[in-house]
Amino acid sequence: MTVLLDRPRIIVMCACTIDGKVAPSSGSSSRSFGERIPASFTSKLLDLRDDVDAVMVGSNSVVLDNPRLKGMSKSKIRIVIDSTGKLGEQHRVISDNGPTIVLASETTSDEFVKRVQMFKNKKVIRVGDDRVNLAHALKVLGEIGIRTILVEGGGTLIYNLLEQRLIDEMRILFIPFFSGDQHAVSVSNGTRPLFPSVRLEVHHFEFLLGYFLIEGRTAYA
Repeated sequence: MTVLLDRPRIIVMCACTIDGKVAPSSGSSSRSFGERIPASFTSKLLDLRDDVDAVMVGSNSVVLDNPRLKGMSKSKIRIVIDSTGKLGEQHRVISDNGPTIVLASETTSDEFVKRVQMFKNKKVIRVGDDRVNLAHALKVLGEIGIRTILVEGGGTLIYNLLEQRLIDEMRILFIPFFSGDQHAVSVSNGTRPLFPSVRLEVHHFEFLLGYFLIEGRTAYA
């Protein structure tokens, strides 16, 4: 049976170490994974970027990695969750000409909104009191025509989406290395346990040159 959603469909795709970390150490960039990730996975990621309507990340990922979040299409919409106004002109999702939507909270300053929106194709939407209300934000995005969103990180955003039962599908590549840093951010990095109410129903897995990719649908108790 097909379930009709009143929000965009959310797909997570990311890479992590064997011990589940999306970066090798606390406060480090995930870019260091780049040279170790198989080209076939990167190709799958770029293909998925082109298939969805928008790509979403948290502001911490932008601060650490400064990504462009583009596929083949230069008009791909980038969505950044930024409750506290961290983004600036030094970040490429703000300073380039590609379309970006920044989801902010009501406490985000007017000065931040003006600073971001002075750049071409940039828009700030306030949804939530002191932090972004993700459920409300997704409904707003759906109302402007966004039907599918690829979430690429970080761990806090993924956790918050899982906690609110907003993720529909996950594709996770395990790279054959250990982080070992207890403070490094994990794939789902939050403050309260999700076990056993959230699980992944795996429907596909494959080996990619010694790397292990799993794909599945999220299930919520």
